[in-house]
Order: sequence, then structure tokens, then C-alpha cells
Amino acid sequence: ITWTPFSLFLSDFESLKKENVLDVMKCGLRPGIKKVVERPGRSRAVMEASNALAADPYSMYCIHELGRVYVNEGEWEKAANVMLRGWKRAAEIKDKTVRFRFLLKLSEASYRIKKPRQAFAILSSIDEPDDKNELRALQTLSCQVFCAIGDVNKALSAFKKAVAGEDYDSAVKLLALVVDDLRAAGAFHLVQSAVTALRPLNQAAFEAMRTIEHYVEAKEKSEKQKRPLDEWAGTAVIAVPVTVMIILLLYVLYVLEQKSLANLSIQK
Repeated sequence: ITWTPFSLFLSDFESLKKENVLDVMKCGLRPGIKKVVERPGRSRAVMEASNALAADPYSMYCIHELGRVYVNEGEWEKAANVMLRGWKRAAEIKDKTVRFRFLLKLSEASYRIKKPRQAFAILSSIDEPDDKNELRALQTLSCQVFCAIGDVNKALSAFKKAVAGEDYDSAVKLLALVVDDLRAAGAFHLVQSAVTALRPLNQAAFEAMRTIEHYVEAKEKSEKQKRPLDEWAGTAVIAVPVTVMIILLLYVLYVLEQKSLANLSIQK
């Protein structure tokens, strides 16, 4: 049996570093389950892997392969469901790289389908790899997951580990990948100093950092302007029904009073 490792998140980081910072920000991992290719039915690869697992439902190899096929086709929810069957048995995968990437991809899949607590639990079971690229991928994903569950301190720690030993340009591109996560968790300004403390290699790298800062400032300004409107809308949602109820109550009281006056007139 030949195990084919899962693709690694951030596997081509060197090429990513050459991209414009705005494009890198768009490449950031986001929760979502969009398929790579829309098909009316199951692909041949899925059918073959599914049949193999059905024939041997306890095979870690078959669980791994069906999960890998689903990931390749963007079927993140199906991939997570299958791979969870092998989470606690990952130690049966003897190859460290294959095992590490299986668990990391399962955590990524869980994050993508908006189950950050599950992603966090899986991350907790992963041993740190020796390979620099794998370690960078682990720390970057960890930063995003920690932001999603609201653990700012662990998110900061993970980001600092991700940029440790990196040059300014690399740190800026890593920040671009997770800027939305950090901003949403209220942690962007806390990690900002970790990047700016590095010495820019050139003007382009410095401008890239300024682009990220301007983006965060614009988002924060937009959210502040939107907040009063949301608060007004929330108040209106409550006030309108209450006002209607008061009007109805006054109307009922008016009708009852008119009937009472009419009855008194008849009695006279």
C-alpha cells in the first residue's frame, strides 16, 4: 500500500510571497464548502474510494483515501465526516508526514465547515512537525482557529510562532492571510507590532504593510458607522410591535367604553 499525503495548506508559500498583498488577502482560508467542480453525481474517483471503504470499513488507508478524494473535489463536509472516523486512530498511520497532514487537513476541513471547536480539538492532538513549511502551515491555521473560538492569547502566540525566523516580507504576507481573523477577534493591533518590529527589506514590503493597515482602518470605520444603524434597527424591531399592541389595547378600551355608555343610555 502506498500512502499519498494530503496537500499542504500554504505548500507554495514562496510563490505566494511574490503576489500582491491584496491578492494574498483574498487567498486567506475562509469558512466555506464550495465544491471545486459541480457535478450532477459522484465522480469516478469518489465511487472507487467509497466502494473500497465499504468493502473494508475499518481500514485507515481507505478512510484516508476517501477523505483525500473528497478534499480534492472540495467536498469539505463529506471529507470531515469520513476523516473523523480515523481521527482517534491516526497513530495507526506510521508515516509521520502522512499522519500530520491527515490531521491538519481534518482540522482545516472542520474550520471550513464552521466547526472551529472541532478544529481546535483536532489541532490539540497534532504533534509539531520538524519541517519548516509544515510548521508554518500548522501555526497559521492554529491562529485562525484560535481567533474563531475567541482565544486571543493563543491566536497571538500562534502568529508569533508562524513569523518567528521569517523576514519582513514573509511576515507581512502571513499577516495578510489571517488579517480578517485577527481583526474579527480584536487582535490585529496586538500582532501589528510583531511585524513592524522587523526591518523592511524594501519599500514595496513597507507599502504592503501599509495596505493591510489601511484595510483594517477602513473596515473598522465602516463597522462603527454601521453599528448605530444596527442598534436603531434593533430598537425599531422591538418598538414597532409594542406600539401596535398599545394601539390595539387603546382601541379595545375605547370600544368597551362606548358599549358601556350605550348600555347606560338604554337603561335611562
